[in-house]
Amino acid sequence: MAKELNNFERLLEEQANEFPIDQRAETRQRIDHTLTSYKLIGQLVNMYVPTMVNVLIAAAGGNDIDTAPKPSRSWEPPHQKPHDPVDGPRLPDGEEDNIR
Repeated sequence: MAKELNNFERLLEEQANEFPIDQRAETRQRIDHTLTSYKLIGQLVNMYVPTMVNVLIAAAGGNDIDTAPKPSRSWEPPHQKPHDPVDGPRLPDGEEDNIR
């Protein structure tokens, strides 16, 4: 049993049939080009805006959420910097460590 079309569906079909076939391809190409442009702009915004916000936050002296230290669940001793000696701070030359 064929589905009976209402007036709006008939009007839509009539308008589609009146639209020239050669213009359909051109219209599709224009729409694809526009969507590709929007996609490129969206990718650029997605790439550069967060970085620029991080730069502005760093320039203002604040901490970025991504670079801020995260609280740990358990206490850990602070790590020594790479240039610190393994045994701790050094005594001035000529002085001996009597504690050892």
